[in-house]
Amino acid sequence: MSARHVVLISFSTSVAGRHPLMLKALKDEGWKVTVIAWDRTGKMPAPNGNQDFFDRWVWVHLPAPVWSMRLAAKLPRYYQKVIQALAGIDQPELVIVTHYFHLPLAFFLRGKKVYDAIEMYALDLSLYFGSWSGLVKPVWQWLEGLLLWGAGIDGVSAIDSRDGWLEKFYRKWVDRVQVIWNVTPHSKEPSVTEVQAAAENYAGRQVIAMVGGLMRKQGLRVALQAAALVKEQHPNALFLFMGPLKDDPEIVRELIQARHLESQVLFLEFMRYRKMLAHLRHARIGLLLYQPERNILYCGPGTGRKCFTYMQAGIPMVAPNFGEVGLLAKEENCGFLVDTTDAVEVARTITYLLDNPQEAAAMGGRGRRAFEEKYNWDREQDKYIQFIEGVWRS
Repeated sequence: MSARHVVLISFSTSVAGRHPLMLKALKDEGWKVTVIAWDRTGKMPAPNGNQDFFDRWVWVHLPAPVWSMRLAAKLPRYYQKVIQALAGIDQPELVIVTHYFHLPLAFFLRGKKVYDAIEMYALDLSLYFGSWSGLVKPVWQWLEGLLLWGAGIDGVSAIDSRDGWLEKFYRKWVDRVQVIWNVTPHSKEPSVTEVQAAAENYAGRQVIAMVGGLMRKQGLRVALQAAALVKEQHPNALFLFMGPLKDDPEIVRELIQARHLESQVLFLEFMRYRKMLAHLRHARIGLLLYQPERNILYCGPGTGRKCFTYMQAGIPMVAPNFGEVGLLAKEENCGFLVDTTDAVEVARTITYLLDNPQEAAAMGGRGRRAFEEKYNWDREQDKYIQFIEGVWRS
């Protein structure tokens, strides 16, 4: 009997952090996996690196902006190219679409169809309308639901949301809905050699880390302001920022220079998760400094991977005291909840943890145990496989 074939259609040149985990789980269950991704540069080469989560990668070459209203004009041609790409491969039994703007495309797809809602798309789109967002949001939601129903979507895998509002919304339109938490796998643990190799910059330093997209809305500027306060009592403190810089580089540079932080900060570019964890093993504290804006107030505790990354690394975290995104820090007693808009409060909490290393280590240990026992992909993937099997057999 030939392997069942699943195709995941990505709206960008890469896949979201959860997709390699999902597709690897399906491969391990015997599925053949194809990824169709949009090359907006028009000249992307075959993907390099870890390929254990797919059997075939197909580019849709179509130059387009990363994001702007002009992107809408490209959609008809994009849909046409995706359909052409599908015609050139074995007919899939299951197709996974990964963006709100894929839903019109789903009308033309055959086989079982899953919508992986990796963002709060209707909410995100409404926020582009500023003061009109409250009126626009229900329109985007209604249209999303109508497209789900009309395109015959068989299942929705959603992200976590505050009080489960997103799951409740999708259940109005689709029978099978599964929330998948943005957790990390045990398999990404770094080796002792990798941890030792990352140690070069950290000898004699008290490392405070922030990982992920480095931008204002995720607290980068507050972290820099806090660094200036922390260094007064802990001059050997080092604020380690790992990930792509998505803030204005000139503003970040001015903040560093104005506060004389050149020796207190270290920026490292995006790196593979396992290598990043090797660096985190030298940190004492992890910063989860989301700002109370855009969709973060609507997120649930299972949304942000940073939280689980710090748990996996075994370090306490400083997290928001609003909404639910930092709730696990309190529930698992593995960090402190603070006003993440207040650099003074953030600095005071960091200083407390540095001054009390035993308490900090105990918090980090509780976070690590919670990761091992509850919040890891090895447990979450069972839910995902059962969900996909349910869609497949329905």
